[in-house]
Amino acid sequence: METIYNNTPFIAFVTGFGYCVTILMCMTFYLRIETFIEENHVLSHRLTLLFIAIILFIILIVKIFDLDIRLTELVRMLSKTHGWYEDRRTFQLMISVVIIISGILIIIRLENTNYLVWRHYYLTLPGMFILVGYNIINTLSFHLVDQILHKYICGVEVYRMFDLIIIYWIMISLIIDYMHLVQKRLSGKAEPSVSRFL
Repeated sequence: METIYNNTPFIAFVTGFGYCVTILMCMTFYLRIETFIEENHVLSHRLTLLFIAIILFIILIVKIFDLDIRLTELVRMLSKTHGWYEDRRTFQLMISVVIIISGILIIIRLENTNYLVWRHYYLTLPGMFILVGYNIINTLSFHLVDQILHKYICGVEVYRMFDLIIIYWIMISLIIDYMHLVQKRLSGKAEPSVSRFL
């Protein structure tokens, strides 16, 4: 698997720029959120923004240093050494099922608590789930998925294009979600009861 940041400088720059700007936006909103949010809700919003920024930073570092590719190669080498390489599809499927179930349980947990801050980021957080899921699946290196992701559209590989689209989706969504918070504050609408942290 080729690295996105070494093979296409322009796409690499635009994608990396998107990650950096989105992280900076999160931290800017983190510092300014108290201007538009009631004091007892500030901590919950800051934790959400900090969570988004940390995840994006981790993914950016992973891509810059090709850590996902190195991890894939390490697992492949170990699987061949210990004789379970032929059963790798079963392990990949098991990991995928665990990830899907974990995601569903997290959503159910959020729905059944009064931690409602995530609903204010109804555009941003789905993008984050997709980005994280995509990177995990890409790291697992499914043969069929690899074939699809490495196809070319308009001279650009699908996985590079998808990474570019999803980070700018998150960036734009974060702006829209934040503007909704500002509008609610300016219109005098109160937020629903939200716990500080559960």
